Amino acid sequence: MGEYKDLAHFIQFRKVDILEMILSDGGLKTYEDRENFRRLAEILESHLHFDFHRKLEILKNNYYPMNPDVDRLRRFTTEEIRQAGDRVTSTLVDVLTNANYREIERSEIESATPMDVHIPEHLFEQVRFFFRGCHRERDRTRKLFDRKKRPLEYTVLDRVVLIVRFKPHGAVSAKDRDCVAFEPGTTIIKLFKNVPEKHLKMLLPNCAPAMSLRDLLFLVLPAVVAGIPLLITQILPTLSVILLVGGAYLGLMGTLQQDSLKQAVGALTVAPVVFGFCLQHWLRYQNKCFKFQKELTEYLYFRNLVNSDGVFHSLVDSAEEEECKQMLLAYYFLLTSEREHDRESLDDAIEEWFESTHDYELDFDVSSALDRLEMMGLVHLDRNGMLTVPSLPEAMRLVDELWDNIFPYNTGDGGRDHSEQIHSVEAFGNHAFPRFRSKSRFFNALFTG
Repeated sequence: MGEYKDLAHFIQFRKVDILEMILSDGGLKTYEDRENFRRLAEILESHLHFDFHRKLEILKNNYYPMNPDVDRLRRFTTEEIRQAGDRVTSTLVDVLTNANYREIERSEIESATPMDVHIPEHLFEQVRFFFRGCHRERDRTRKLFDRKKRPLEYTVLDRVVLIVRFKPHGAVSAKDRDCVAFEPGTTIIKLFKNVPEKHLKMLLPNCAPAMSLRDLLFLVLPAVVAGIPLLITQILPTLSVILLVGGAYLGLMGTLQQDSLKQAVGALTVAPVVFGFCLQHWLRYQNKCFKFQKELTEYLYFRNLVNSDGVFHSLVDSAEEEECKQMLLAYYFLLTSEREHDRESLDDAIEEWFESTHDYELDFDVSSALDRLEMMGLVHLDRNGMLTVPSLPEAMRLVDELWDNIFPYNTGDGGRDHSEQIHSVEAFGNHAFPRFRSKSRFFNALFTG
């Protein structure tokens, strides 16, 4: 899974930390400029919060028919659940992209997961993994016939989002519903932290340990090696004596001698040995299953952060913060840079600033922030591909006017009517955003990202 070795897109610093880093960088020369930038950050944050709150409501409303943790007042049809599931998936993927999560392909999971587990995949309609951030950890392990423990490195994913959609009622047999703990037609969404990539399969529901060839050899070979001498020296003679005694009592053989009876009684003492031998190896297999269940319980208890619709709140908040940090950085560098920038050079300049000033490496992605800033009129692209931004007072005025006109219900001046206000907003939109010829088109584009 070489993709994990790449630098992360997301910025580990908090939004308030980024703002303070910008204000102390020296690009904003005067106290007034720094205060204006702080006010601009505040109103930009309000815009983003309004946008992502809308996405949060879409997620919660559409997740209701398939939420396994709620008691629904009415039964939804399979088609209604499918349509709601598609809307949840598309909106959630959009939010995950804003939060700088990446999707993990199933082929990567298979190649990176050496653990053998049995998963009822025939019950899943859709399974998707997303991750954000990773780091390397070391563990000391001892190989076979090696007296020293050697360090073993493995990749740990900082945050993992799991989406599993179960098949509807008509596609699931009654036997599966009785054997597996799930509700057909529902979708589970979980957020985990610090998950080793080799244990990703353990996050799937209803997984159980599977007997690999290696485990089979470790269990069967000692049993065979220890069982052959036991079979030859004790079990076979015991069986022969027992058969002899049984045949005598049934009249199939001759009379039973006293010595034979003593041998038969003595042979019965071998039974506890055989029983203990079988019990020992059965307990070894049960111990393997117990260790797996213990590790699984640890993952679900200590590494699980939030479930179901609670995941939406966490992800939306994270996406809002990531988008705000990227917008502030993009606007600041375009405002204070001594030379012109296009998208690529701006991206490189921000990455170099983080590395040289704050000793932090990342793969900064400026595309989403520039698209949103351009849509709000805070970034202009000339015919040569160069980016320019308005001054801080002008930027504050533009954003404030957009914020004031999100809802046109209040005229605000006591004299103009509703139609006149809409006309003024459209005129402002045509002047500042030539791509959008109506207020409704502009805000639809703004709120859908």
